[in-house]
Amino acid sequence: MSAKTQQQSLLRFLKERGDRGVYVWEMLAPQPQGVGIAQYNARIYELRDQGFNIVNTEPGHFKLVHDNQSNVKTSHFCSTNSDLEVLQKPLIPLEEKVRVLESKIQEVTQQIENGATGKRKDRLTIDFKLFSTQLNLLKRCNPDQFINQLQGAFL
Repeated sequence: MSAKTQQQSLLRFLKERGDRGVYVWEMLAPQPQGVGIAQYNARIYELRDQGFNIVNTEPGHFKLVHDNQSNVKTSHFCSTNSDLEVLQKPLIPLEEKVRVLESKIQEVTQQIENGATGKRKDRLTIDFKLFSTQLNLLKRCNPDQFINQLQGAFL
């Protein structure tokens, strides 16, 4: 797939996901579960240069805030005041993250059981796997372990 095609696929995926955004693993995952782009950073960089406001809302998660119709060129980090507000928010306690993920898993499960079909069911299944994986990681990892592992990765 050419760089231009990868850009178009990634942009389409970001628009489809809207406020939910896209995780790195979804960019790397082969189609139809993901976009199948190994050089996602290069494609994001190119889309930003074209004026698309793609923000990194948390490590490994990207969201298209608005498209190039705004004619706003962005930096590669904090591109708007709202991005700064997100970064300045206090960290969410681990217990709250677990509660939110459990609620999202329950909501997705109900939608699947209520008869979602086709692409909608595929997206819900991906969300279920994502939320379940995040929940399992949060339950297995205490904050001190996480910080130590993160620091070790940068040394």
